Amino acid sequence: MPAASKQWPPILRTPDRGRWRRGFWAFSGPDRRLLHDAHPGVRACAALAPALADEPCATEAILDALLAPREADRWFEGHLPGQDGWLRFDLIEAAAARVDDFEALLPAAIAVLPLAGHFTLDRDLGVFLTAAFPRPHPVGTPLSPAQRTYLSAVLDREELWRAVSAEPWFRGAGLPEDRDACRALVEASKPV
Repeated sequence: MPAASKQWPPILRTPDRGRWRRGFWAFSGPDRRLLHDAHPGVRACAALAPALADEPCATEAILDALLAPREADRWFEGHLPGQDGWLRFDLIEAAAARVDDFEALLPAAIAVLPLAGHFTLDRDLGVFLTAAFPRPHPVGTPLSPAQRTYLSAVLDREELWRAVSAEPWFRGAGLPEDRDACRALVEASKPV
């Protein structure tokens, strides 16, 4: 057991530390020790503390958690205090708020994409699409490598193109809402 965990009372030497920490950081402040906890869920929940938003180690814990989003959603039974939906939704929101460079977000965005469905598009796709295209993409301009990689991965998810709820996200990003037109944009943006 890591040294940081030995200092906790027995009840908090379990993954329930994440639940406990998530519920109380608003009152007691962040506990940086938990960013180094053995349990990834505890690290991720500690990293979500608003007071740690500028802490690189906290952002790294969030991005690491998003590399395995299915597992992150199952770290705890039920919802944690203040959690709305899956834990990955909170992690996605925090990552997008803290990381300005989409290239740094790209591995997490790609890892989450297989979970995007009709009912989770806003959280699994929309947040990352907005991070990739914070301003509408100018017509006739090539995509950046990170934008091209992400949009290419989105193109591979046929069911997302049948979801009407995805259209506003593409429109807001300045992207064509038509799959073939997006594919043409990706192809035109490849280096020669």
